Amino acid sequence: MDDGLFPKVKQPYLVAPFEFTPADVLLRPSSIKEIRTGQARMGKGSGVWKPSPGRQLPHTLHIGEKMVGLLLLSSCVLNLKERDQYLQLPTDPSERGTALRQYMDLAVAIGAQTISYYWNIGKLIALLAPTLVDEFQTKYRDELLGVTTTSLWGKSSQYNRIYKFLGYTGGHGVMHIPLAERTRMKEWVKRHAPEYYTSLKEARRGSMDIINVYISQSGDKTWSTFHGNKRGIYYHPAVPTEERSNVIQQWYERWGLPRWQRMKDEPSPYPDGTTWHKEQLTPEG
Repeated sequence: MDDGLFPKVKQPYLVAPFEFTPADVLLRPSSIKEIRTGQARMGKGSGVWKPSPGRQLPHTLHIGEKMVGLLLLSSCVLNLKERDQYLQLPTDPSERGTALRQYMDLAVAIGAQTISYYWNIGKLIALLAPTLVDEFQTKYRDELLGVTTTSLWGKSSQYNRIYKFLGYTGGHGVMHIPLAERTRMKEWVKRHAPEYYTSLKEARRGSMDIINVYISQSGDKTWSTFHGNKRGIYYHPAVPTEERSNVIQQWYERWGLPRWQRMKDEPSPYPDGTTWHKEQLTPEG
């Protein structure tokens, strides 16, 4: 399948499990192209992922010479009630936008199968994300205070017990609306309600706000931004970059090695990759 966002790929990206030590773990700077291509091959949720505009810190996770995971920090959404209350962010949108410059959203945290199943690689990626303090400051000249994220389906085992759970989203979004329809709606607003489109862009509002304008102004009720899938909202304070090796060691002792020792002789449920990404992959041939 090629939805315009993902390159066509013929097979998932797989890494067989193997034993390693914390010294073998390395986080490397990457590119949005590599993240986008890798995520399509490693598997993702049923929503169509698109790199968000704004700040971006793409990285890949390696164990020795093997690339085993993807990490992308990107700019936070402007409005997220539970997050805003927990972080005591300003209520004024302009002031809140300024405050959010010191936070990033963990937009991609995915590990290659089947090694991820045996080693809790997803938790390692999530724990490493808040350590990108130096990279963030070097690139954006701001201090990173913390990392937020939302899980795809409610509470997430990947973030539980390592991130603070803040609550649930309201079940609104646009990823259930086909890309062609979203593009059509935005073009309609541009042409028929340019004053709304301009003000939303100036306020850094996203696709959902533009599509809500389309629905209210056009009278077309075919689609709604309510999909009912309430995501879990999580937060982790920033961790000094010099602590990264300690973070890896602690993950290895608490989450990685114990799972490997417990599961290494068990069959993986993902022998061909994560089962829920396959419709994004073109068939062989």
